[in-house]
Amino acid sequence: MSSWKPSVQSTAVVALLSLLFVVLAACGGTTDDNFDPIDVPDVDIPDADLPDVDDTDVNDEDPIEPVLCDDPIPAPPSGQRCTVTPGSSDYLLIRGTILAGDEIYEEGGVLIDDQSPNRVIECVGCDCAEEAAAVDATIIECAEGVISPGLINPHDHLTFAEGRPQLHGEDRFDHRHDWRRGMRGHDQISTWPRTGGSREVVLYGELRMLFGGATSIAGSTGFVNASGLLRNLDNAMDTEGLQTIDVDYRTFPLGDGGNVVYLQSGCGYPNIDSESRLEEGIYLPHISEGIDLEAQNEMHCLFGNGTNNLIRENTSIIHGIAVDARDVARIADRGANLVWSPRTNIDLYGNTAPVTLYHRFGVPISLGTDWSTSGSMNMLRELQCADYLNRLHFNQTFTDQEIWKMATYNAAISMGAEHKLGLVYPGYVADITIFDGTGRYPYRAIIDAEIDDITLVMRGGEPLYGDAELIEAL
Repeated sequence: MSSWKPSVQSTAVVALLSLLFVVLAACGGTTDDNFDPIDVPDVDIPDADLPDVDDTDVNDEDPIEPVLCDDPIPAPPSGQRCTVTPGSSDYLLIRGTILAGDEIYEEGGVLIDDQSPNRVIECVGCDCAEEAAAVDATIIECAEGVISPGLINPHDHLTFAEGRPQLHGEDRFDHRHDWRRGMRGHDQISTWPRTGGSREVVLYGELRMLFGGATSIAGSTGFVNASGLLRNLDNAMDTEGLQTIDVDYRTFPLGDGGNVVYLQSGCGYPNIDSESRLEEGIYLPHISEGIDLEAQNEMHCLFGNGTNNLIRENTSIIHGIAVDARDVARIADRGANLVWSPRTNIDLYGNTAPVTLYHRFGVPISLGTDWSTSGSMNMLRELQCADYLNRLHFNQTFTDQEIWKMATYNAAISMGAEHKLGLVYPGYVADITIFDGTGRYPYRAIIDAEIDDITLVMRGGEPLYGDAELIEAL
């Protein structure tokens, strides 16, 4: 696992903490596309226990002091967010506020080479315009633009992408089988209007992610052809030319998709994954999706005692809700990662993974949308849900930079792609999203963004989506 560039070391705090519970409807399911993630239904909690979540309560100060480059960027033409100056070579120089690892460069630059289809970043900082290759480069200048790695979604189910948010009243579930199969007194949740997971459905889901600034996804597309848009990191055929990425996406690592088993102890599950699945690449299993002892037992079983040792350094755990401090300490000790999906967790279970506990033990946390039936429509919505919980329930445990990392560098770690993706840094592939940062601190430009704030999305230095004037000029 690579270190953060420039190096930022996480310190594991060895302390036992109580499992943190959140308000039932904090980031719950939606009924329409106009849902505001900051709106919360009335709950029976005294006002004194609820901090004001007005924007003035947000810690807007970035922990990093920006580097101000001495090369002012001119304002774009009226009605536009960027200016394009065509060059005679295929090199690109992008200028704006650069989120570059542990540095922020205001009025900085990113120089991208000319080696399609996956162009590589050659320079980041204040002096990129002085590089020899920049002399004839096409220049994109965005005076208010915030230049970030493209967002990475490590958890979705794209073959269910046409599914609409489903109402289930006040019913909350203890385990995923409760809503999957309508068991233990619960109603089954519909995936209507699912039509079977065609290529068109997958690309429809990818478009939603693209419009929200994403360039890569683990979407569980199986044998569906998902080529041509986002990088599908869990399908070697659809990574869009990115080599050496190997992600084994496992929705049912216990083999209990059809043959449902609830166990509070032991490992008598139908067909537990072989340890051989961890011999190469990233193992990405759904584990402990629920809040009861049966969900927790899944984690206990896969810790292994001689067999079933599936929690290792190259394991990225999806959900990981039903755990206690001792479980998280073991996860941290083994070097595993957590893929957190708060919106779907709150909607279905009224609770989510104890991420403050994972954080204090130094477990890398990334964000994933899960699916549209109970999760987020894109990564922007998931970021806003995580930010909401952080401000209202987690006492701002996470800085804005740490939340941003959940959708960029930490997500790359969870996919085993941290050597190529997730950073705007020399040597990395130019998967870049430009956000409108007008009136916002740099990281807030991503966390608070709406679809209209996406200025340009590039995969491998090639434009996929953005402002019409900008796309036409490129």
